[in-house]
Amino acid sequence: MNTRRAALTVAACAAVLSGVVGCSSGSGGLLQPPATPVPADQVISVTGDAAQKASAVHVKGTITSSGSKIGLDIQLNKSSAAGTMTLGGAGAQLINANGASYIQLSQALMQQGGIPPAAQPVLLNKWINVDSPVFGGQMSDVKSFLDYSTFIKGIFNNATAGKLSSAGTSTVNGTAAFVYKDTDGSTAYVAQPQPHYLLRMVGPSSDPGTVDFTNWNQPVPVSPPPASEIYSGS
Repeated sequence: MNTRRAALTVAACAAVLSGVVGCSSGSGGLLQPPATPVPADQVISVTGDAAQKASAVHVKGTITSSGSKIGLDIQLNKSSAAGTMTLGGAGAQLINANGASYIQLSQALMQQGGIPPAAQPVLLNKWINVDSPVFGGQMSDVKSFLDYSTFIKGIFNNATAGKLSSAGTSTVNGTAAFVYKDTDGSTAYVAQPQPHYLLRMVGPSSDPGTVDFTNWNQPVPVSPPPASEIYSGS
């Protein structure tokens, strides 16, 4: 089974998410004094610490990699996750629950990935453990993407504080934000009130896309797939 496209999706997400750190948040009434921006050289450590201490976040947006648009809509909890990834309009459902990660491939994505036509009816609408031999180890990165701690570390570990500079303020999803620019052309938005959560990242023109981070510290229950819908073959 050719799962290279799916693996590239995960790799592309990791590359974009590790490139810049930003968030936004709301300020209250008209008489409030202007918020003091987080110093540019402290943004990564401050937002990273806030993210590590949170219990959940919802990640949604679109990035572009090698000319392909990749859509993300993932609920990440400390011990579970669920959502979708789309590539070229074809999607896959994802679940991480009870220590196992599963993917449910759409027929369109199976066709894009080069899965033999004879195998597609067997796999359609089935949840497949990413560790299944059917993937030959090529989907192992999905587990890291659906793990809250690993995902958060991936965002901040490769970011360099010295590359960011303050760029004023803005509003993201109705929340006031400090804005920071990276030397590569990307933009980060950081919540004004504490904790300073990451709320949005916008890629540079060479790798366009916007990813929003919402509902910090608001976990949503995730159940494993029904046993009858889990693929048990190899």
